[in-house]
Amino acid sequence: MYQPKVTIVTPTYNRADLLSETIESILNQTYQDFEYIIIDDGSTDNTRELVAQYGDRIRYLYHENCGEAASTNRGWKEARGEYFAMVSSDDPMLPPWLEVAVNFMEQNQEILVAYPDWVMIDSQSRPIKIHRSIEYAPERIFGWLHCLPGPGTIIRRNSLSDLEDIRREKYGLMSDFDNFLTLALRGKFSRIPYILATWRRHNNSTSLAIRSRQRIHQLHELIKETYKNPIFPPELRALKRVADSRKYYLSAAISGPTSKLKAVYYYACSKIIMPTDPVGMPIELRRRPLFSPRYIGREIAWGLRRYIINYYRPPTSMPYQRAAKDVYNCKLLVDDGPLVSVIIPTLNRKDLTVQAIKSVTAQSYRNIEIIVIDNGSNDGTAQAVLDLCHKDKRIKLEHASKRGASNARNVGLDLAKGEFIAFLDSDDTYDKDKIAISVARLLDNPEASFVHTYWVDTWIDKTNAYIVRPFLQGDATHDLLMFTPIATPTVVARREAIERAGRFDENLTLAEDYDYFARLALNGYAELIEQPLTLVGHHSGNTIKNYDIIRDTQITIINRYFPYLKRRHPSAQRSIYQAHIHTYIMLRKAMTLRIIGALAEAFRAVKVLLSYPGRYST
Repeated sequence: MYQPKVTIVTPTYNRADLLSETIESILNQTYQDFEYIIIDDGSTDNTRELVAQYGDRIRYLYHENCGEAASTNRGWKEARGEYFAMVSSDDPMLPPWLEVAVNFMEQNQEILVAYPDWVMIDSQSRPIKIHRSIEYAPERIFGWLHCLPGPGTIIRRNSLSDLEDIRREKYGLMSDFDNFLTLALRGKFSRIPYILATWRRHNNSTSLAIRSRQRIHQLHELIKETYKNPIFPPELRALKRVADSRKYYLSAAISGPTSKLKAVYYYACSKIIMPTDPVGMPIELRRRPLFSPRYIGREIAWGLRRYIINYYRPPTSMPYQRAAKDVYNCKLLVDDGPLVSVIIPTLNRKDLTVQAIKSVTAQSYRNIEIIVIDNGSNDGTAQAVLDLCHKDKRIKLEHASKRGASNARNVGLDLAKGEFIAFLDSDDTYDKDKIAISVARLLDNPEASFVHTYWVDTWIDKTNAYIVRPFLQGDATHDLLMFTPIATPTVVARREAIERAGRFDENLTLAEDYDYFARLALNGYAELIEQPLTLVGHHSGNTIKNYDIIRDTQITIINRYFPYLKRRHPSAQRSIYQAHIHTYIMLRKAMTLRIIGALAEAFRAVKVLLSYPGRYST
């Protein structure tokens, strides 16, 4: 009897509209030694007829409706392959998925479960964002209760011959999590560092639609049973307190859409059990405060600002929604892609500068040059950089007169040889795939002048961190003059766009980056990568609290570039942009310095701002 290397199982129920795309993605894999089983869980649509079109390439099994867990278990019993993968009926896989996954498992015989990175897509199969999976560690699944494996997970089936069912039906609403908690007690997990799968977000998705007491009950019972399991490692039992805190926080998230009161109760229980999040927990997993005045104030300010910017946005400058291409191909750019110049100005930041440089040398994209401009440091920064230069020939040190960041960046621009140019401040760091993903996006979109990304905003001690999600994209002139946030270290630009924009204005001591990016936007388009790929650090040395000076500088920049916007959009009004900046700066001043007068002034400005005639149609 034919023994395939891999068994792929797809349970389905009334998904004929999306199933064909998933089937095509499986049958068109670059690796073909597999059997494909579709378990029809009592569908009443044309699923049977759809599958029949593919002939004997698919084994089709039908039973009355009994749920996804039971259907997956049937597929597990029918499987003949050495490896097993369950693919949801609405989640297509990328062509190299199986080839990369099988090769990974063959090279790592000690691994029981492997899981890749994936792309979130919408109901029309348009990419929304890229999900970078977290590296496996026992405390992350047993303590943080983070279900690390996602779509595209592959399991070493021949190591689980004694396992009769792969999922327990009593945890039907938490079946994925239950499955991986069970398997984590039996073997090692590992992340496959490639984007190989997709996960579809839509209103009818079961995993999004069900928010019930039953799901919360199953979560609590599952955690209790897991920690009582006789084979649970004794050294991990110390994680019980973390797990109890997390299960209440997850319960708050589950009940939030239907009962705010229950959400508050569960959140309070979580904080009582464990007031602070575990050390090392990623920003996106940390608990968000429910009642922090600063948090609420920031959300109000951001919401108001986004509303005002959209309210006055010219129709032709609305951000365009470009479907981001899969960046699996960026792995092909690692060795032979175009040269990228990374410019790092620094002044008396020895330790921080070394961290920043190391985040660049650790990039998965290798064809880079690092230009460090020392602006007259006297704390040993230059020597520390020289030591790194001896270890890595891609690093170059240049000395400049002590004339500010703009002058230092201009010196770096004069020395840069790359086709693409990136900026990094000496107190910030890159994610290891930041340059690879940015280069891939620029190559995919030749009309884009520059790309920028989400970023993680934090203080140097890594406390009070949160992800900043700018929405600047497409024709960005309007949004930049509204001072939509964009962080300099997130930007990678084309050399020709840099040459058109010219040099940084050395006469500006504040907002010189906004001034420069406004010129970049006037000469092309912006591309937004919806991933936090940069860590932007704040500390007392780079925090400016004279908000009146900030406001006046930004209004100066508006006056400088408004005539160019006026040519594109004749009905634009300068006073709207000036009033918006006044409003925003007063809100920041009120929140940061706790000045009630500034808050009152800000809301008076909002009232005046919204009374302006001539609103653009949107």
